[in-house]
Amino acid sequence: MLSKKPILLSVVCLLLLVSIAAAPAAAAALPSAAACPSSCSCLLPAEAQKAGSPGYCDGLQQACAADAKGVQKFCYEKPVTRPPAVPASMMVIAAPAGTTVTRTTTPVPAVIAPVKQVSPVAVQKETTGPVLPAVSARVPAIPPVPATTTGEVPVQGGILSGFAGIFGSLLGQPATSTPTRMISCNGILTDTMADPANCGGCGLVCPDGTCVMGTCRNQSGRMERPCGLLEILCNGACTDIMFNTSHCGNCTHACGPDDGCCSGVCTNFTLSSNCGGCGIPCGGGSARCDRGRCVCTDTDEVLCPLGYCRNLREDSRDCGACGNRCAGGESCCNGICNDFQEDDFNCGECGAACTGTMICERGRCIDTEYSDANCGGPGIWCRSTERCCEGQCRDLSAPATCGSCSNACPEGDICCDGTCTASLTDDLNCGTCGNTCTGGDGCCNGACTDIHTHERCGSCTDRCAWYEVCHKPPARFSWRCVPWWDSL
Repeated sequence: MLSKKPILLSVVCLLLLVSIAAAPAAAAALPSAAACPSSCSCLLPAEAQKAGSPGYCDGLQQACAADAKGVQKFCYEKPVTRPPAVPASMMVIAAPAGTTVTRTTTPVPAVIAPVKQVSPVAVQKETTGPVLPAVSARVPAIPPVPATTTGEVPVQGGILSGFAGIFGSLLGQPATSTPTRMISCNGILTDTMADPANCGGCGLVCPDGTCVMGTCRNQSGRMERPCGLLEILCNGACTDIMFNTSHCGNCTHACGPDDGCCSGVCTNFTLSSNCGGCGIPCGGGSARCDRGRCVCTDTDEVLCPLGYCRNLREDSRDCGACGNRCAGGESCCNGICNDFQEDDFNCGECGAACTGTMICERGRCIDTEYSDANCGGPGIWCRSTERCCEGQCRDLSAPATCGSCSNACPEGDICCDGTCTASLTDDLNCGTCGNTCTGGDGCCNGACTDIHTHERCGSCTDRCAWYEVCHKPPARFSWRCVPWWDSL
């Protein structure tokens, strides 16, 4: 089976050759260059406008010569005195190529939107005939007489002639003039597909003087837009339809008195989403839109540029000024960002100051005189056996601070388990904490001693006389000195 690609490529090449061959024939359909009659002059469109010519000679577009740049000249009638033209029954609104033209049989006055002038338009102050726009003008002047259309005649020719016309226009060849493209501009039958003074519509002048298929071409043959990127032709004038309240979205749509045009859509400027202008928000805090103006209803708040109200003295998102956001963990106090966890002047909340020897720790005022974690200053920790006493870490097992900062033991006592103990006489802590005397011994001067002797009988200080003995009677629990005969 043969491939379809070589066959398709052969057909395209054949059509291209036929179109190129037909393009000169299409160009030959225009009147060839010839001398103008005595009643006419061979002029450029701009020269014809300056001379006040009423239009082409005998109503036909007859080429007569070209200037040094190759711009075509045509035969124009010499100025004559004419009575004022009567408005026609139809008006043509110039539109970009490819736009469908709508006709009306009702007389319509030419209402022109504000014209965007790219370069000055030269207009004669006194003339007896219609005024043609200057060639240098990008936007046409207002024609004094509304344009009218002529009856349409079907285009003759087959497919090959259609291809020839398309490829001929792409190659820069002027298209043939047919009655289907002829309309009346300023009372003159005009071919808007090829006339550089009325290219694509009445009064649309090509700056470089070349009009191909109703589109202006520059010297390199590239197309030029008659209007800006966001503009369209309305009544023959380039009009902004994106932000123009008189032509919002199209030529005939006008917005209401409280509306504006935003991206081609009529928008209510009294709402919070578009308060007074396109995309201007009004919301947040006490903000509300009042007749197109964003205001704050709370007197303690101010209006920030993005359309919201803030209390700049307390709001951490806009502290002291709109857009000044406090860092993480900080809060706004009197327009200043503060850390309420460590700020001695704003501890835990705005205005809560720590006084004297107290500092702010985790949002609470702590006294450094008795804080084991901040003893004498921030971050100074005492050991597990110590306590902070008057800004100093003290050992609670010491006699000076036995169990607490204020418990000092008497001289000679020791501190055992937070309790002051007389270690010289305490049988349970004899000499040192936990040293217990056993076997009936007693603690004498910090040492466990036998108290069942003649020298120490029953206690460390009881000494028996020469005639006494240390004896424990059966009925008694303690030892004592008794006469030796009583012990028998």
